[in-house]
Amino acid sequence: MESFDKLLIEARRANKEEDLPDAILNQIQTIYDNQGRYIDQIDMIDDLTEMLEDFEPFADVGCGNESYSTTDIQRAVDKIIQ
Repeated sequence: MESFDKLLIEARRANKEEDLPDAILNQIQTIYDNQGRYIDQIDMIDDLTEMLEDFEPFADVGCGNESYSTTDIQRAVDKIIQ
């Protein structure tokens, strides 16, 4: 599943380079490990991948920032796994 592969690659990059919390990475790993369960949410998976590409841990600080914060990423993950 290409979308799931991209998601995990981007999540690992964000964790290593941008300080994405390990807890969120673990949730994304769970999504990846259970692809069959989340296949109907592929559009949200793709959206989350795009958000991770623009992830910045403190994006919610300041104004005019077009990046996604840790809170934004967590909300997106929560919507997928609920």
